[in-house]
Amino acid sequence: MEQHRFTSFDGTKLAGFRAGEKGKPALVLANGLGGDVEAWRHLIDQLQDRYHIISWDYRGLFRSDIPKDPSSYAVKTHCLDLATLLKQEEIDSFVIAGWSMGVQVCLEHYRLFPEQVQGLILVCGTYGRPFETAFHAKIPKFILEELTRFFHKQHKLVEYVMRKMLHQIDVVRWGKVLGFLAHQTEERVVRKVVDNFISTLNMEVYFQILDALSKHDAEEILEKIHVPTLIVAGGKDFFTPMSLAEEMHQRIQGSELVIVPGGSHYAPVEYPEVINPAVENFLSQNKL
Repeated sequence: MEQHRFTSFDGTKLAGFRAGEKGKPALVLANGLGGDVEAWRHLIDQLQDRYHIISWDYRGLFRSDIPKDPSSYAVKTHCLDLATLLKQEEIDSFVIAGWSMGVQVCLEHYRLFPEQVQGLILVCGTYGRPFETAFHAKIPKFILEELTRFFHKQHKLVEYVMRKMLHQIDVVRWGKVLGFLAHQTEERVVRKVVDNFISTLNMEVYFQILDALSKHDAEEILEKIHVPTLIVAGGKDFFTPMSLAEEMHQRIQGSELVIVPGGSHYAPVEYPEVINPAVENFLSQNKL
């Protein structure tokens, strides 16, 4: 994808990305907290000849600058960043796809700007309160919150350890052994995502974003969604379990649900042969 810089509403310099031709139907990609636009690589390759695809790095992550206001990491703020990018790209209607944290960004953007959104593609994510829904709710919320606070206070040590670990261990191999990645995961794409993460790692910002994300809740709008919606879930997603996708499917009228049986949280990287056709069929059937 072509990378460029843009200035958001509060003066923060952010990294934007575009592929495909301007004037074609617009598809917005909202990334996860632990992966940049490279996690969408298979879908971009599949659709860039038919869609004008855009994405961006969230403020403080990857190639985007850290905002002057350290409290400006709310999900709503990421949506305002996107609104700025859309205005500059002269896009006023689009389909938005979100992976992981991006699902919450999608839902919040729909809440703020429903007239812009033609369709939603929600991949391996939740509608909100991730500390209550992650890990099949087997780890109590207060434990996750306390761990996050502790790691935030020790962010310099955490960052040092993370850099050392991610440089020295075979991330893909151990991800498969521990069940965080499916065995058929394409190593090239995962390594690119990991390399991008390591090269820009700022754990203080990461935990600030995670804290803001943990307070976000878009549950009340699920029944108010009136655009075509595709929900994709990994059958072995440890972070955002399949039951969340099933709940959203029941509550979003007319939505479609696709389960990737062996898929982990990184299903878009692992099973493009399942997810790409599902997305293409969804777009085609709904004339999007």
